[in-house]
Amino acid sequence: MYAVFEVAGNQYRAEVGDKVQVERLDKQVGDQFEIDKVFMVADDTGVKVGQPIVAGAKVVASVIEQNKGPRTLIFQYRIGGKRHRTQATHRQNYTWLQVQQIVVATQPHPSVASPLTNVEDSDGLVEGSDGLVEGSLASKTGNPASLARAAHPTGLPSEE
Repeated sequence: MYAVFEVAGNQYRAEVGDKVQVERLDKQVGDQFEIDKVFMVADDTGVKVGQPIVAGAKVVASVIEQNKGPRTLIFQYRIGGKRHRTQATHRQNYTWLQVQQIVVATQPHPSVASPLTNVEDSDGLVEGSDGLVEGSLASKTGNPASLARAAHPTGLPSEE
């Protein structure tokens, strides 16, 4: 099982037990935390791809090391005989994470639930919470003539 997740603006792919080098995080060595921005989870049953994140999925990781990367040389000079030369170095700070667990929710997340509730009336028609018959022309177009036809039980306007 592996997951694609985001930490500090960068995306990483990791399995349980993998060590991942990420940009420096403000955490102490030994801290355990959850990463909620999981974009994809793959296991034996298949692949779950989020839109943009997988609902209810998280990666549990712990900080195992805080260190610096290799030294990078920065050299600047001016052309044309100006005799200007500067030299500097830089070492990027990194955090090493170890993936402890990948958790995938088996049931849909509550925020993914549909905002419309369906009610079945005595005729067996399913009516949404907006008062229109689902699947009818009225609910798709919003045309007043279509609304009148949808409100009538036979679908035709009355001749009164």
